[in-house]
Amino acid sequence: MKIAILGAGNGALALAMKFNSLGQEAVVWAPENHPGQIEFVKTCGNQLGYKVGETTANAVPLPTTYEIGEAVKGADLIFFVSVANAHAGFVAALKDHDLSKADLIVVAGQGYTVDYARSLNVRRTVETDNFPGAAKLVKDNQWVHVKQWKSKLGVSCFSVHDDKAIEMPDDLKAKLKTLFPEIALTQVTPLQMTLTSLWITHLVAALLNVGRLQDKPEDLPQIVNDNLATINARHPIPDQWHFYGQGMNEPVCRAQTAADLERLMVGSACGLGLSTLLEECNEEYGTAHKTLQEFATALPIHNVQFACPNSVKHRYFTEEIKAIGQLVGIARALGLQLPITEGFMALTNVVTATNTEVPHYTQADLVRFGATFAADNRG
Repeated sequence: MKIAILGAGNGALALAMKFNSLGQEAVVWAPENHPGQIEFVKTCGNQLGYKVGETTANAVPLPTTYEIGEAVKGADLIFFVSVANAHAGFVAALKDHDLSKADLIVVAGQGYTVDYARSLNVRRTVETDNFPGAAKLVKDNQWVHVKQWKSKLGVSCFSVHDDKAIEMPDDLKAKLKTLFPEIALTQVTPLQMTLTSLWITHLVAALLNVGRLQDKPEDLPQIVNDNLATINARHPIPDQWHFYGQGMNEPVCRAQTAADLERLMVGSACGLGLSTLLEECNEEYGTAHKTLQEFATALPIHNVQFACPNSVKHRYFTEEIKAIGQLVGIARALGLQLPITEGFMALTNVVTATNTEVPHYTQADLVRFGATFAADNRG
């Protein structure tokens, strides 16, 4: 298969290398101003080591391009592998290209289908509920290290031509199984992708730990810098911390559980049986943790390195807030109140100096994307 990977961060590189190691033809594209890794890959001769777990890294070719037309021409599959707030730019870059023979796969789409259902002339749009694994580019070793591929992913399928959610066709199932042989793929509806729990894991914990973030000295008055220097001299201020192991303590996990109950309420009103946040965590990693805090403090995958927000511009804030807006919009279409969720949304807006958009949905929209109630029978 010819595969176009749009995005050049760690996850995009990992998927491209996985596919090429399986004998497929994957090329990575990003715009020239993208903060990703294309220039580094080029300096390595468009070849990096590909390492999974503790296995030996094997050299794998990694073609790259800044020409989007070159990337998608003749592609069987087009992958969006980026933060959700980059999707609008990808759609704009592709709108004049003929994609009628390609399928679109949006990784960790955060409700992409509901937002952009018919924006591109692809055959079908598939969305995954999370990234398939945890990956990092290790520049010193010139390899991409995938700590672990997940054991399960949720996927949805939307027919652009029919303008509705559909059962995934056998040909598309076969393609995905070829690319992800170690991952069990469970089909859900596009609406379930919008009712994601990722924001509860990431944004709630990030927001409740925002006081750990260090201000940039250049953004502060000199007297504040002097005061912080005095504090640091007496008691050194840590600049790194384990997002899961330290950031998801028992009070934070209580807040996450409370927010999750509101998400589950919305899912139930739509006729969807959603898994709890803890159930989703266990399903993705093939674990059986009994509490959120037990999951958060486990090794591996988490707590292996200091990977957490270093500013309010981190994706845990900027990407996940979009999912809250979608959830609130769905709840309003159903006449439901979400005081905890809306509280987190309001607080995030203050902390990040943004204004979250709450989309307007009708109940007919919800049915179109997978709600199982009759739209005209809900008052």
